[in-house]
Amino acid sequence: MFSSAVRCLRGEKSMTAKPLTSYPKGSKVTIKNYCAGQQARCRLCAMGLTPGTLVEVASGGSGPCRLRVRGADMILGQGLADKVLACPCHEPPEE
Repeated sequence: MFSSAVRCLRGEKSMTAKPLTSYPKGSKVTIKNYCAGQQARCRLCAMGLTPGTLVEVASGGSGPCRLRVRGADMILGQGLADKVLACPCHEPPEE
């Protein structure tokens, strides 16, 4: 799984991107890229999951992946969530 993620990120400076399903509950991540075909890319973009978007993983691991994106909750199936590559986001806590 991770070797395909690295192949999809060739040419990018950051090689720490991992699939959304590999982050634990409560993680805040930034979407970096997709490792998907054209149809999946279009679907992800239509849902607002574009590169550079901040996402909070509400539940991860095996099974569906629940996310908070741009003030909305959404659920991605594990297969589609595996195709979204993200890096940890280190933000100051909200007050």
